Amino acid sequence: MFNETYNLSGTDLDSCSICHGDSTLTPYGADVLASGLDFASIENNDSDEDGFSNIEEINALTSPGDPNDYPETMVEEETASEETSDAKSPGFEITFAIAGIAALTYLKRRR
Repeated sequence: MFNETYNLSGTDLDSCSICHGDSTLTPYGADVLASGLDFASIENNDSDEDGFSNIEEINALTSPGDPNDYPETMVEEETASEETSDAKSPGFEITFAIAGIAALTYLKRRR
């Protein structure tokens, strides 16, 4: 049913292990069963609690039932984005510093 729903035949997700573990259901499999086999209703869930929704993992061809299998390119992009945001130009803080220096200079010249 999973492969037919998402047309994943021939991919890494073309396996019963997406829902079935060694002797029990994966977290994704448990959510599928609890949803009454309604895959669409759990697409926005994060069944394996790895920070990615089930549909994000399915689209990235990673297992929504395995917390150790996640979309690495998304993690790398987020990390790069965080590094970029930390390295932004001074902006707001420097504006107040310059305004403060200008005010002090004005007050000193005024005396």
